[in-house]
Amino acid sequence: KIIKIIGKKNFFRKIAFLHCISSYPALPSEVNLRSIQRINKITGATTGYSDHTIGIDAALVALSLGAKIIEKHFTLNKNFSSFRDHKLSADSEDMKKLSTWAKKIHSLLGDGEKKITNFEKANLKLSRRSFYATKDLKIGKKIKFNDLLFLRPEKGEKISEYKNIVGKIVKKNISKNNLILKKFIK
Repeated sequence: KIIKIIGKKNFFRKIAFLHCISSYPALPSEVNLRSIQRINKITGATTGYSDHTIGIDAALVALSLGAKIIEKHFTLNKNFSSFRDHKLSADSEDMKKLSTWAKKIHSLLGDGEKKITNFEKANLKLSRRSFYATKDLKIGKKIKFNDLLFLRPEKGEKISEYKNIVGKIVKKNISKNNLILKKFIK
């Protein structure tokens, strides 16, 4: 309805939508945090969560589902009065934890781009695999797929090039568990 009222979807770049359950306190079974993703998909706008649950767990899950804004009631003392808001509100310790975890979650989620990290670059040869023999391969043997082991580290041919190995003829004896190099086959 709001899309029809406001009209242009581009307007949503200037506003945010916060998912909210108006129960005080909201029960975990009522919260339906996946709505955050749905709201984001429908509107393309910044999404968030107005948290009325007890504790900070729901807010942390909301962040992991893409919420960029968390609205949480705050109190200096959860036992200040019997009014419902104090029980579900965050105190200074909760806010400190929420802030710390929000930064961690943001860091853990990253930007979604699948790329090799600097740490991975330094360890590529150690973590990638090469071809090794499952058994002794004698001169003249035609290599079959089941003659190959894919083991670390990558010292020879890349395993993505297995078609350049399978079907080739062994020209130098290769012992079981040893590396298979292109220079050993024809």
